[in-house]
Amino acid sequence: MPRPKGSKNKPKTPTDDTLQRTMQLEFPTEKDFKNLVRKVKVAEGTKNEGVSEMGGIISDAVEKKHLDKRAFSIFRRLDRLDDDKLAICLAHLDHYRRIGLLDERASRQAELFQEAQAEEPERGEEPEQTPRRGRPPLRAVENEEEAEAVA
Repeated sequence: MPRPKGSKNKPKTPTDDTLQRTMQLEFPTEKDFKNLVRKVKVAEGTKNEGVSEMGGIISDAVEKKHLDKRAFSIFRRLDRLDDDKLAICLAHLDHYRRIGLLDERASRQAELFQEAQAEEPERGEEPEQTPRRGRPPLRAVENEEEAEAVA
């Protein structure tokens, strides 16, 4: 849903730190994925309570098991189809991926991932710091004497 006109909530721009973290593509293990599918199917069985429970299960997998929410949503929709409809749908989807050049777009993005990982500093090395503008950052103080000295 688009922001209302005059809204002061501006979309956040990603920082270099968040961009570096998103450049690492990880997948859930097969075991974790199958456990998640099983849990979601059980939660779907109890419709009234299942919606919030299922949302919690999926959110937990996104945070802890590297699940991609969009891809899992597509998987769930395909998983509900009967076998003949699934075969037709997958054949069409493969064709659309080919003619829509989706694989080429994805491979270009994968190349960017590899370049970003090659530019990442080695563990133990300090990353280059860009100079900060504005006020210096606040620092934590251990006791009252130190707080008075800072002020």
